[in-house]
Amino acid sequence: MGDIYEQAFLTISATSAPNCHTGLLEPCISECFGLEGTTLAGKSYAYAVSPGSYDDLHSHPRMGLSFEREHWPILSRAWVFQERILSRRVLHFTRRELIFECDEETVCECGFVNQDDMHDKKVYQVAVREKSPTRLAMFWYYFIEWYSSLSLSVETDRLAALSGFAQRYARLQPGCRYFAGLWDTSLSTSLLWWAYEYDYDPIVLDLPRQYVAPSWSWAAINRRVSFAASLDPNSDTTFSTVGQYFQIESADCQSATDDKTGPVTGGQLKVRGRLFDVVAHNDPQQLVLQPSCVVIPFSDGRQVLGHKPALLPDSKVWWASEEVENSRLVCLPLARTRWTYAIGEHSELELTMVLSSPRSDIDNEKYRRVGIIQQASREKYDTQTLDEIRQHWAENPSPFETGGTEATITIV
Repeated sequence: MGDIYEQAFLTISATSAPNCHTGLLEPCISECFGLEGTTLAGKSYAYAVSPGSYDDLHSHPRMGLSFEREHWPILSRAWVFQERILSRRVLHFTRRELIFECDEETVCECGFVNQDDMHDKKVYQVAVREKSPTRLAMFWYYFIEWYSSLSLSVETDRLAALSGFAQRYARLQPGCRYFAGLWDTSLSTSLLWWAYEYDYDPIVLDLPRQYVAPSWSWAAINRRVSFAASLDPNSDTTFSTVGQYFQIESADCQSATDDKTGPVTGGQLKVRGRLFDVVAHNDPQQLVLQPSCVVIPFSDGRQVLGHKPALLPDSKVWWASEEVENSRLVCLPLARTRWTYAIGEHSELELTMVLSSPRSDIDNEKYRRVGIIQQASREKYDTQTLDEIRQHWAENPSPFETGGTEATITIV
């Protein structure tokens, strides 16, 4: 599939078509009329003029995490993600105008396209020239955040619809192994993901009815996800892991076909870290992000506000089920991360994985990921404040750093 689009001279897209029964040449939403004349210099001119507001004329899909899907329905489909990104040139037929994009430029009939409109093909071209493995992984997170928000008619296609793109990405990392949407060279950081809270749709079943991926992969749920280390192409920021609380001992996935980047039938992640038993209150109304403040005192009297730990469930359907009461729940602390901004400010995030195992199987050391606990700084800190935060944590270490029971477990 990837070869077809990557080697095509031109890909034609019925971008405004809501389904396969709609034609490519849909009636324009506003009638155009010709404007002809002669300039003072004696040169003739001819323009096609479309009446409407300025907003109508320069409205283009801003790809990434959000765009007006009702105007560009084909771009909301997961399969189209790799078809568009891998194509060298795409001609979009829309109800407003024709839009042409290639790896370097995007132009349209109205002439108002800007650098933020449909810029992701250009972001991909920046990624393929990236030499740093760390930044290459961060680009991957950026694309997965976008891809995970797109829709599928067949929910088990979540990995298959990405395989062409993953194959091209594998060329940039010779010898790298692929585990159901994650890469082995950045696996520790790749586990730092969570389900995006604010666009939750209660109508959509957030757990697939059939097996798609191991629970430690973002592909295991039907939800848009966010990564701690995702790169913002328009931001000059630096990501770092301040402390990692676990170690990966081994990882593996069983492919369903000969395509190592396609669907899988199973996957295992063996890790060692500190485990904490969890008591869960099974109330779905409490499974929303409700930050509250904690206070860290500083020597000069300043106070910095942060968030208390908040649970972000992978599946609200699972947490509202009886299975919670029949499961042993544990926490596995993952890492504390920091973003440093160009203006010298910092923000921190601590992440802890929540795992479940059936109570009926006492000796079972296999767990399934069911959510993540997130504790974030509310404000961006300057360097002076950051030094005092470091001293505070040194004097008052997080219980996740020192407590719990050391154990080796397998996450499936």
